Formats: sequence, C-alpha cells, structure tokens
Amino acid sequence: GIATQKSHLRARLEIEKSAEQLARFLESAVELMQVLARACGHDHLNKFEKRDLVTLDRDMAYLTGIEYAGVTPL
Repeated sequence: GIATQKSHLRARLEIEKSAEQLARFLESAVELMQVLARACGHDHLNKFEKRDLVTLDRDMAYLTGIEYAGVTPL
C-alpha cells in the first residue's frame, strides 16, 4: 500500500483512479451480498441474521458463536 505519511509515496497516488476503483469494488461487494441475501431467502441485506451464517473455522465458531459447518463436531 501507499504510506500516506511519506510525501514521495503520496505523490504516486492517483486520487480519481483510486476513487473509481474503490467505488467499483464496493458496488461489486454489495451486489455479491445481495445475491447471498436472496440465496438465504431475504429480499434485503438488513434481513440477514446470525442464523444465516456458518463458518468452517473452528476458532471463529468458538469465539463468535456462529454455527460450525465442519464435518466433525467442535
């Protein structure tokens, strides 16, 4: 990444191009989340609930209480 504390690196930052790239990334992320919401039977992102989530990471399941989706029990 570009360290904003160093002026020679800041000078390399193309603000408009970077802003457009970030906007495209965020729009794509929202579109993907909307697809996932529909796959879970929801018509809006704000209807996601904890029960819609699972994880294959044992530590994540333990730390968050999200259902573990692995084949062996925790």
